[in-house]
Amino acid sequence: MSKKDEYQTGLIISSFNENLYSDLKAIFREIGLEEDVILKGIIDDICKNGLSRKAPDISRLPDGGSHGRGRGVMNVIPSSFRGACHEKLTVLCYDKDNFHERLREMLYTAGIICREINRQVIFITSKFDNNTFEKHVHAIYSLKSQGVDFMFIQVTNQGAILLPVI
Repeated sequence: MSKKDEYQTGLIISSFNENLYSDLKAIFREIGLEEDVILKGIIDDICKNGLSRKAPDISRLPDGGSHGRGRGVMNVIPSSFRGACHEKLTVLCYDKDNFHERLREMLYTAGIICREINRQVIFITSKFDNNTFEKHVHAIYSLKSQGVDFMFIQVTNQGAILLPVI
């Protein structure tokens, strides 16, 4: 059984997204989240369904429900359910999402709804835009000065990288 099969049985990795799969696994391992169930579900969803769409309601992904409903260890955006606040916040923004609005949702959640509770934000996007990011950078730095760590991951159908934006 290959390492990919060990990771998620039934996941078929095409050569088109094999780099993406490997890159995301390596990034999650690098930031200490390799074993997180919801992040595994996100990897599977991206590799199976691509990025040319709006990001799915994370709470509806396999094993995402427990995380999105306050019983798990992570807040998620987008989600149709607002659960209890947790230390981790994961945000998805795909090709058909609005990057500016998703950044606003992230800042509202980390800075107001879950202030002093969210401590790690993982923002996974296929459409990072530096000009839009710059409009929000002061709010991000403000939260960073309050102990919130941010990780922005740029994802394409060919691979993924951890962005050195802050």
